[in-house]
Amino acid sequence: VELKAYSTYFHGTEELGMSIQGLPALETGEKGAAVFFNGTFSPVHAGHMATAESAVNAVKELGFDKVSVVFSPCHDSHEGGKLKQFCVGVKHRAAMLEAAGAMVDLYEAYRDTAAMDLEGVQSSFVRRLPANYDAFFLVGADVASWRWLRRKVALGLHV
Repeated sequence: VELKAYSTYFHGTEELGMSIQGLPALETGEKGAAVFFNGTFSPVHAGHMATAESAVNAVKELGFDKVSVVFSPCHDSHEGGKLKQFCVGVKHRAAMLEAAGAMVDLYEAYRDTAAMDLEGVQSSFVRRLPANYDAFFLVGADVASWRWLRRKVALGLHV
């Protein structure tokens, strides 16, 4: 599968008109990178923020002029499946992320879970990026399988 086919396989973002808010504008000739970091973030903690900071530094070393981490809290149904009675809901999780100084994208949190899985959310992230931005994916050990990694690398995506 080629990147263009991957990015257009899933539908829905055009109808929603949801672009990724908060990414810095690029000057002519600049390269931007957006690092997609999804999870429950219930609660967000210093480990999440340190991981994001490390990702920014690593991507800057690759020659990108502007690098932003975009935190994507999962849908409440996923949080419920993972944390049971300890759920706080996406509104509180997003507020915690924002209080920690994170850029938050709520596309994943409000998607139709019956119609779009995580692969669809990631595809939509790529499609919603502004021109001259490359996508990077930051995932925890609970998501990163060899199958997942091989598929992303085969598409030329940064993991």
